[in-house]
Amino acid sequence: SMWMFSDLDNLLDKVYELKQKPLLLRLLRVVGIEDVWRSKDGRLYVTLDGENIQVQALGDGTISLLRLAALHSLVDKGIILVEEPETSMHPGYIALYAKILVDYVGQSKYRQAVLTTHSIELIDQVLEYARKANMLDKVLVILLSRFNDHIEVQPYSGSEAYESRRIIHEDLRGL
Repeated sequence: SMWMFSDLDNLLDKVYELKQKPLLLRLLRVVGIEDVWRSKDGRLYVTLDGENIQVQALGDGTISLLRLAALHSLVDKGIILVEEPETSMHPGYIALYAKILVDYVGQSKYRQAVLTTHSIELIDQVLEYARKANMLDKVLVILLSRFNDHIEVQPYSGSEAYESRRIIHEDLRGL
């Protein structure tokens, strides 16, 4: 499984090796994580609201966010591709991930993120955070719809997507 701790261990080792821990910690501020560190015996810990907690004691949602933030911090300049980040994520954590994502892209003009998703909740949250950060011009929502033997592509600028959320909801929910 891609959510295994050994994968997180490897990701964090790479983050440290590339000296990207400052970026990781900036992204994790949204969930209250102040530090991520390894004890002398090799166990991973986070400092969360002033308390040191072993990573394996965290909930799945927090671990998912930690993993996604670690992946993002590996790409300081360039494009990151993320397929369905909301998979197995608690709905409340979708908003936190959207905040991490908007912060990640907004912190540098040299970063882009491309997501695939079926989650209207994630799209809504990204649009809302982007609007609040005055970054709707950096968002592009592309709906792909299959009709018989062809695929229709409908692009929406961030502002258009924000104004057309009802249409996007209907497309994704089939209602």
